[in-house]
Amino acid sequence: MVERATEAESRAAEAAGEVATATADDALQAVDNGFSAAIGETSAALDSARDLIDRWESEGMLTQSGFDYDTMVAALEDSALNDTLRTGILGILEDIKAAPETLAVQAQALRALISN
Repeated sequence: MVERATEAESRAAEAAGEVATATADDALQAVDNGFSAAIGETSAALDSARDLIDRWESEGMLTQSGFDYDTMVAALEDSALNDTLRTGILGILEDIKAAPETLAVQAQALRALISN
């Protein structure tokens, strides 16, 4: 009887250990999936920002000889970029508007923002 109770207790402990391990593994997998999704979203957002800035440059809106603040802000507001990127890019555009002579430096800041 004592032997059966000990054996049952041992099996229960093993089962509990297996459940705990499975739960921990599931939790780790969920976290990993979440990180992977977040990385994917961040990568897609950065790609969108790069495309937008490349378009501005190719269309002459963000060059030493051309700066179309209103059009760029409208495009930025219509974009699907996340708030962090949108705010960062808008701040740089505002800096360029306030001091157009810094356009080259600010354009580098835009590139740095979207390369992270």
